[in-house]
Amino acid sequence: MGENGSGKTTLIKHLIGLLRPTKGTVMVDGKDAGKAPVSDLAHSVGLVFQNPDHMFFADTVAEEVMFGIRNLGIQDPEQVLETVLDSTGLSHAKDLYPRWLSRGERQRLAIACVLAMRPRLIILDEPTTGLDGREAREVMEILRDLRQEGRTIVMVTHSRQIAEECTDRIITIDAGKIQSDIRREG
Repeated sequence: MGENGSGKTTLIKHLIGLLRPTKGTVMVDGKDAGKAPVSDLAHSVGLVFQNPDHMFFADTVAEEVMFGIRNLGIQDPEQVLETVLDSTGLSHAKDLYPRWLSRGERQRLAIACVLAMRPRLIILDEPTTGLDGREAREVMEILRDLRQEGRTIVMVTHSRQIAEECTDRIITIDAGKIQSDIRREG
């Protein structure tokens, strides 16, 4: 959590291997993110962009989700597709063009695409930006469910309320430095 320019995006870039630390070590799923190829980290880390439209290129919701599944050679791809669409409330949209979806549905589709690849760590950059209250609650409910499943989620947000509703730990960053690290009971 932190204000604009506090270092949140820089942290994300280190976690996914797009930036390499000049000192210290960034460990992700037992891998040194400063040394591991980005392709290796991609098997462990899934990133949901702030603007989900930057992710989409397929003609249908199903094709969008299946892209990652096929590239990773995941067993039983149709079952994975059905499971992630169901868990994100998008089963009804399977055959729709992604850009026809509401902003909230597009955000949930971005989450579904990442979930389909089964990463150990899911990073979300401002997942409620541009969403109305109902859409934001739907996204937060998905994140709460993932948390209850034991998934590791890193969420970048400006909103203390969202952080308090959905997280076990709130780290506040300012000028690239940790200002507070609060652990909360589940």
